[in-house]
Amino acid sequence: MQYVSDAYLFYSLQLPELVILLKTGSIGVIPTDTIYGISASALDEAAIERIYTIRGRDRAKPLIVLISSVDDLALFDISLNNEEYKELTRIWPAPVSIILPCPGKKFQYLHRGSKSIAFRVPAWGQLRMFLKKTGPLVTTSLNREEEKPATTIAQAKKKFGDALDFYVDGGLRNGTPSTLLRFTKGTFEMLRHGGYSSGFQKRIADVVRNIPKGSTLTYKEVAQRAGSPRAYRA
Repeated sequence: MQYVSDAYLFYSLQLPELVILLKTGSIGVIPTDTIYGISASALDEAAIERIYTIRGRDRAKPLIVLISSVDDLALFDISLNNEEYKELTRIWPAPVSIILPCPGKKFQYLHRGSKSIAFRVPAWGQLRMFLKKTGPLVTTSLNREEEKPATTIAQAKKKFGDALDFYVDGGLRNGTPSTLLRFTKGTFEMLRHGGYSSGFQKRIADVVRNIPKGSTLTYKEVAQRAGSPRAYRA
């Protein structure tokens, strides 16, 4: 561990000091399965408001929440029936963020009045292990509003310096932001094309990739186009 002026500099997500920082209200930069993100505990309203202030983000725009598994959705009072649970586990883990209804006032600081939140179970196993220790984290791209995201920690330090509490150097991160879907009553709506999964989920990813922006497709249709849905159960 080193210091960046008053900010900590780490080279791994597997350090207990980093978990403690996030659990005690710190905000900082972590590498994700897509690009670098400014992150904080999703259960810490004050830390999240700091992100909006430092980044200059429109306060009406919700942040994406990273979770370690579909089971973490219960922390946000989101209940799924069996079919919905299966549908989400067939797509996750993946660089695909999915917007789910979350109408409660308790989480208004997250949904910002939209009554829905975008969640993602990352494709990167090391990050999922980290999330099991920290709990859910919000993330937003490493830039101020209307600027290009930083792809290295050196660029990030120039942009934010001591305004952030820590930086985790994961090397060059110039990937594609996550795909963004809205999931409502068994239907996926494509909002943004971006990253996709690989391996056993690849055929479903290929189908999702071909959903035109603004169009919808039920999960049954996704499974039928990709092949037997049994092949995608996690």
